[in-house]
Amino acid sequence: MEEAVVPERFTDVADEPEQTLIPLKGYEEYDIVSIEEALEPVHNLLYNLDAMIHTARRNSRKPKDNLTEDESAAIHLYTMQWPKQHSSLYKLLNERLRSIDREGLKPWFLYLRLFLNALYKLPSQKKTVWRGVRGNLYDQYKEDQIWWGIVTVTTLTVNTSNDNE
Repeated sequence: MEEAVVPERFTDVADEPEQTLIPLKGYEEYDIVSIEEALEPVHNLLYNLDAMIHTARRNSRKPKDNLTEDESAAIHLYTMQWPKQHSSLYKLLNERLRSIDREGLKPWFLYLRLFLNALYKLPSQKKTVWRGVRGNLYDQYKEDQIWWGIVTVTTLTVNTSNDNE
Protein backbone atom coordinates (compact mmCIF):
# COMPACT_ATOMS: atom_id res chain seq x y z
CA MET A 1 0.00 0.00 0.00
CA GLU A 2 1.35 3.42 -0.95
CA GLU A 3 2.04 5.72 2.00
CA ALA A 4 0.37 9.13 1.96
CA VAL A 5 2.73 12.08 2.01
CA VAL A 6 1.47 14.53 4.61
CA PRO A 7 3.19 17.93 4.71
CA GLU A 8 4.63 18.70 8.13
CA ARG A 9 2.44 21.80 8.39
CA PHE A 10 -0.49 19.44 9.04
CA THR A 11 1.20 17.57 11.88
CA ASP A 12 3.51 19.99 13.72
CA VAL A 13 1.06 20.90 16.51
CA ALA A 14 3.26 19.21 19.11
CA ASP A 15 5.78 22.02 18.51
CA GLU A 16 3.45 24.59 20.08
CA PRO A 17 4.94 26.15 23.25
CA GLU A 18 3.52 25.09 26.60
CA GLN A 19 3.69 28.59 28.08
CA THR A 20 1.72 31.65 27.04
CA LEU A 21 3.83 33.94 24.86
CA ILE A 22 3.79 37.73 24.65
CA PRO A 23 1.29 38.80 21.93
CA LEU A 24 2.77 39.74 18.60
CA LYS A 25 2.82 43.51 18.09
CA GLY A 26 4.24 45.86 15.52
CA TYR A 27 3.78 44.01 12.23
CA GLU A 28 0.43 45.73 11.61
CA GLU A 29 2.18 49.13 11.44
CA TYR A 30 4.11 48.12 8.32
CA ASP A 31 2.93 49.03 4.83
CA ILE A 32 1.70 46.25 2.58
CA VAL A 33 4.40 45.60 -0.03
CA SER A 34 5.04 43.13 -2.86
CA ILE A 35 5.77 39.51 -2.01
CA GLU A 36 9.39 40.00 -3.12
CA GLU A 37 9.82 43.00 -0.82
CA ALA A 38 8.02 41.27 2.04
CA LEU A 39 10.46 38.34 1.98
CA GLU A 40 13.65 40.32 1.37
CA PRO A 41 14.59 40.42 5.11
CA VAL A 42 14.46 36.58 5.29
CA HIS A 43 15.66 35.87 1.74
CA ASN A 44 18.89 34.25 2.96
CA LEU A 45 16.94 31.77 5.15
CA LEU A 46 14.89 30.26 2.33
CA TYR A 47 16.40 27.98 -0.31
CA ASN A 48 15.71 28.97 -3.93
CA LEU A 49 13.26 31.65 -2.81
CA ASP A 50 13.18 33.53 -6.12
CA ALA A 51 12.01 30.40 -7.98
CA MET A 52 9.45 29.62 -5.26
CA ILE A 53 8.07 33.18 -5.50
CA HIS A 54 7.90 32.83 -9.29
CA THR A 55 5.88 29.60 -8.90
CA ALA A 56 3.59 31.17 -6.31
CA ARG A 57 3.01 34.21 -8.55
CA ARG A 58 2.15 32.03 -11.57
CA ASN A 59 -0.38 30.15 -9.44
CA SER A 60 -1.85 33.36 -8.04
CA ARG A 61 -2.97 35.17 -11.16
CA LYS A 62 -6.44 36.71 -11.05
CA PRO A 63 -7.16 35.65 -7.46
CA LYS A 64 -10.65 35.49 -6.01
CA ASP A 65 -11.99 36.78 -2.71
CA ASN A 66 -10.79 40.33 -3.41
CA LEU A 67 -7.13 39.35 -2.90
CA THR A 68 -4.30 41.05 -4.73
CA GLU A 69 -1.85 38.82 -6.62
CA ASP A 70 0.76 39.51 -3.93
CA GLU A 71 -1.64 38.50 -1.15
CA SER A 72 -2.60 35.34 -3.00
CA ALA A 73 1.08 34.54 -3.60
CA ALA A 74 1.81 35.04 0.12
CA ILE A 75 -0.80 32.41 1.00
CA HIS A 76 0.39 30.10 -1.76
CA LEU A 77 4.02 30.36 -0.61
CA TYR A 78 3.02 29.46 2.93
CA THR A 79 1.44 26.22 1.67
CA MET A 80 4.32 25.23 -0.64
CA GLN A 81 6.52 22.29 0.25
CA TRP A 82 10.24 23.02 -0.25
CA PRO A 83 12.59 20.22 -1.37
CA LYS A 84 12.92 17.67 1.45
CA GLN A 85 16.42 18.70 2.57
CA HIS A 86 15.42 22.39 2.94
CA SER A 87 13.10 24.06 5.44
CA SER A 88 9.85 25.37 4.01
CA LEU A 89 8.63 28.91 4.63
CA TYR A 90 5.87 27.68 6.96
CA LYS A 91 8.39 25.72 9.05
CA LEU A 92 10.75 28.67 9.53
CA LEU A 93 7.93 31.14 10.16
CA ASN A 94 6.22 28.89 12.71
CA GLU A 95 9.51 28.28 14.53
CA ARG A 96 9.73 32.05 15.03
CA LEU A 97 6.04 32.46 15.93
CA ARG A 98 6.38 29.74 18.59
CA SER A 99 9.61 31.13 20.02
CA ILE A 100 9.77 33.03 23.30
CA ASP A 101 12.20 35.42 21.52
CA ARG A 102 9.66 37.80 19.98
CA GLU A 103 12.46 40.03 18.59
CA GLY A 104 13.39 37.18 16.24
CA LEU A 105 10.09 37.75 14.44
CA LYS A 106 10.92 41.27 13.25
CA PRO A 107 12.49 40.13 9.95
CA TRP A 108 9.16 38.39 9.21
CA PHE A 109 6.96 41.46 9.88
CA LEU A 110 6.62 42.55 6.23
CA TYR A 111 5.58 39.04 5.19
CA LEU A 112 3.23 38.68 8.17
CA ARG A 113 1.58 41.99 7.27
CA LEU A 114 0.94 40.84 3.69
CA PHE A 115 -0.01 37.26 4.63
CA LEU A 116 -2.35 38.13 7.50
CA ASN A 117 -3.97 40.94 5.49
CA ALA A 118 -4.76 38.31 2.85
CA LEU A 119 -6.16 35.86 5.39
CA TYR A 120 -8.37 38.56 6.93
CA LYS A 121 -9.91 39.18 3.49
CA LEU A 122 -11.03 35.58 3.12
CA PRO A 123 -14.63 34.87 4.06
CA SER A 124 -15.20 33.41 7.51
CA GLN A 125 -16.66 29.95 7.66
CA LYS A 126 -18.09 28.05 10.59
CA LYS A 127 -17.14 24.40 10.12
CA THR A 128 -15.65 21.50 11.97
CA VAL A 129 -12.02 21.21 10.96
CA TRP A 130 -9.38 18.61 11.68
CA ARG A 131 -5.72 18.92 12.53
CA GLY A 132 -3.25 16.07 12.16
CA VAL A 133 -1.09 15.23 15.16
CA ARG A 134 1.40 12.55 16.03
CA GLY A 135 0.10 10.77 19.10
CA ASN A 136 -2.68 11.66 21.52
CA LEU A 137 -2.38 15.26 22.72
CA TYR A 138 -5.84 15.51 24.26
CA ASP A 139 -4.63 16.18 27.82
CA GLN A 140 -2.11 18.83 26.72
CA TYR A 141 -4.55 21.36 25.27
CA LYS A 142 -7.37 23.36 26.82
CA GLU A 143 -10.30 24.94 24.96
CA ASP A 144 -9.06 28.52 25.42
CA GLN A 145 -5.41 27.84 24.59
CA ILE A 146 -3.74 30.01 21.94
CA TRP A 147 -1.75 28.28 19.22
CA TRP A 148 1.00 30.68 18.16
CA GLY A 149 1.95 28.92 14.97
CA ILE A 150 -0.18 29.33 11.89
CA VAL A 151 -1.84 25.96 11.55
CA THR A 152 -3.19 24.13 8.54
CA VAL A 153 -6.48 22.31 8.93
CA THR A 154 -8.81 20.32 6.72
CA THR A 155 -12.53 19.66 6.60
CA LEU A 156 -11.79 16.03 5.72
CA THR A 157 -10.93 13.33 8.21
CA VAL A 158 -7.99 11.37 6.89
CA ASN A 159 -6.01 8.76 8.75
CA THR A 160 -2.39 9.65 8.07
CA SER A 161 -0.88 7.11 10.43
CA ASN A 162 1.48 4.50 9.17
CA ASP A 163 0.74 1.14 10.79
CA ASN A 164 4.29 -0.04 10.03
CA GLU A 165 5.92 2.50 12.36
